[in-house]
Amino acid sequence: MAYPIQSLKTAMVLAMLCLPIGLGVNVSYFLSGAIKRKKISTSYLGLIISYSTILTVAILTRIVHLEWVRIRLDVLGILTAIVLGIVCICIEYLAGVLLTLFFTRQWVFKLSVHSVYSDTQKVEMWDVVFIGVFVILEELVFRTAVINILFGLEFPTVAIVVIAISVFALNHVQWGLFVLIQKMFSGCVFVLLYLLFDYNILIPVIAHCVQNYTLLWLRKPERAEILGRRRKNE
Repeated sequence: MAYPIQSLKTAMVLAMLCLPIGLGVNVSYFLSGAIKRKKISTSYLGLIISYSTILTVAILTRIVHLEWVRIRLDVLGILTAIVLGIVCICIEYLAGVLLTLFFTRQWVFKLSVHSVYSDTQKVEMWDVVFIGVFVILEELVFRTAVINILFGLEFPTVAIVVIAISVFALNHVQWGLFVLIQKMFSGCVFVLLYLLFDYNILIPVIAHCVQNYTLLWLRKPERAEILGRRRKNE
């Protein structure tokens, strides 16, 4: 039986793009064991290797095209992205509170929106750099690559939005069911930003960066350290 080779190749590459987290988690686990030191950069390095490898394969097989990457300065888009990046934190926090209430029948307000950040005592320069690199790779994979491939396969727009949101959330499942559900909301924001601002990848990247860097700044150990330094200076 003859199979359409191009369609098969597209399906295989799309499958890799939809689930890069498996390889990334394994590489991160190996690196954490080898380095024997828990850092944000170590957690992200394996994910960066995984996402960049899969994205490279997709480009080399000509399933993903570099011309899909559109970057334009859009003042309205940038301002919208900054605001919605903060809104994403609030939505994920509220979703966590409601999910906890649903499963435990108790109101719990002390929740960690991003455990990788909250469990880290000290932030280093490479942590900040790797967060930014990983955010860019996530947006290139889940927005630029996945969405444009699905459009090329003539999926309906609604189906593309649902798939893109679901794939993004599924790649956070290693942090638990609650996080998976929370990421459905932020994934929806990033997808809509990408589509509404004419496939300009810069807009969801900014929103995603604002969300992650704000969470990094809000982590308790870091704030305690900053307040401690201020008191000493006073």
